[in-house]
Amino acid sequence: MSWLAALVPSKLRGRYYSIRNVVSNIVSLLCLPIASFVVSYWQGGAIAGYGIVLSISILAGLASLACQQFMIDINPQKYKIACHVEKEPESNQPNYFAALFNSLISNLISPFKDRNLIVFLIYFALWGFAVNLSTPFFNLYMLENLGVDITWVTLFNSLGSGANMLMLLVWGKLSDRIGNRPLLIFAGLAIAIMPLFWLFTGIAQVQSQLWIYLLVFHLFLGGTWAAIDLGSNNIQIAIAPIQHHATFFAIASAIAGIGSALGTTVGGVLAQSAHYEGIFGVFFLSAILRLIALIPLLFVQEK
Repeated sequence: MSWLAALVPSKLRGRYYSIRNVVSNIVSLLCLPIASFVVSYWQGGAIAGYGIVLSISILAGLASLACQQFMIDINPQKYKIACHVEKEPESNQPNYFAALFNSLISNLISPFKDRNLIVFLIYFALWGFAVNLSTPFFNLYMLENLGVDITWVTLFNSLGSGANMLMLLVWGKLSDRIGNRPLLIFAGLAIAIMPLFWLFTGIAQVQSQLWIYLLVFHLFLGGTWAAIDLGSNNIQIAIAPIQHHATFFAIASAIAGIGSALGTTVGGVLAQSAHYEGIFGVFFLSAILRLIALIPLLFVQEK
């Protein structure tokens, strides 16, 4: 992310990231069924099929490293000087290791001195917790409680991914015009009420009505979630100081990971507490916490 922040002009970040994510998702949608087919129908058995898939993935990884040879490299020190930022100590300076250690500590602490960055980290942690409180159990609820076949669950998720790809281009252009914070707030409100959808799945009188609900839900969820993915990356680049880009991205990822892990754990405990009613309680609580998580985002200042 810090490399792309230096390479991609700020006015084009939304469109660039949207196209980049579309390409990545298209490749994933194509490769996943092909890999599944190879594993399932390889004449040498499933283990041999896995070996073939993994071998191809290793070759693809090496090819991606070869592609980096054609990319523009960025010297972090020269980039900082060009942006009028203090550079790191040079190895020929006296007390180099002490100066380097002090520089590393300063880079680690500096993001926590900025009120704007702290507010964003609070939002990021709360949002990760609230979302993962219920999201991992959507498929489980469809399989166990609604009796939907796993083939249809996979199809619904694939359609959601397709909607995600289509809407990425729309959200990318919109984020370049209005900014990422309004995009995150608008999409966040829509995502926040999504868990409440499951509270109404029981009113479907026939199976066809239920499937229409599930289809609309996954299309809407996939298209809206594209704005969250896009805005979350771009707003980090916009608010983080240039000299602390990499450090802030690492801290934000760590905090989001911790919040997400806690959300999944707490959601699992609550869902098991009362079985069927417990999952409904988790969905309702997740919707409330998602709305609360958006409050700190209102106070984030985007450049």
